[in-house]
Amino acid sequence: MQNNPRACLAHYEVMRNFPGHDAEQDATAAVLRDIIADEQAAWELVDELLTDGEGVLVEPETLDANTPTIGKYGEFRWVRILSDDRHPRAIATFYLHFVDDELQGMWLAQVRRGKSPNPLDGLQGADDVYSPALVGEEQPDRLVAADPGGTAGVKGTRPTVRVKFIHSPDGDHRWQFPGMKVRSTDLAPVLVMLRRAGEQRIPLHTLRRAINRKRDTNR
Repeated sequence: MQNNPRACLAHYEVMRNFPGHDAEQDATAAVLRDIIADEQAAWELVDELLTDGEGVLVEPETLDANTPTIGKYGEFRWVRILSDDRHPRAIATFYLHFVDDELQGMWLAQVRRGKSPNPLDGLQGADDVYSPALVGEEQPDRLVAADPGGTAGVKGTRPTVRVKFIHSPDGDHRWQFPGMKVRSTDLAPVLVMLRRAGEQRIPLHTLRRAINRKRDTNR
């Protein structure tokens, strides 16, 4: 069974209709509902603290009992890659996570209809929904969303599925864009450079040129 609380709760709700259902399962379902409520409260708090999904989250010195635990702090920026079509479509939205101005993580963001991205969308942790990805050999593991079925259970979300994450044994995982495959160690610094330059919505051809320039420089 998935360890995503929403998927687990859905399983228990289905099992209620079958013989063998017991009080222990009801108790587990109640715990899962509390977990989901806490997660939703944290999401809503981050939506309030960030501006259009970007900004700095500072870990408080003390936590009020009624304040949701966010669990992830630092600076968050996102970059959206657009197709080169006459009417551009979003290919992928990447979050960039910085601590003390150093990149700590990069992951695919979910697109929420009518809302900005939220950095907590990478914290669900279901093994079959999220895959570990390294920004580079010296970077810690981060999570990459791959949730075409909406199994994270957050209402109004959809994945950015026009880019494919390809796991690599060497830790420098690849990203398959339309007509281009990119290593994480090439993609991450280019996205940081473009976002620091004030770019947030980037056409694919602009990204391709920047990637090629980086590769030429490294030769």
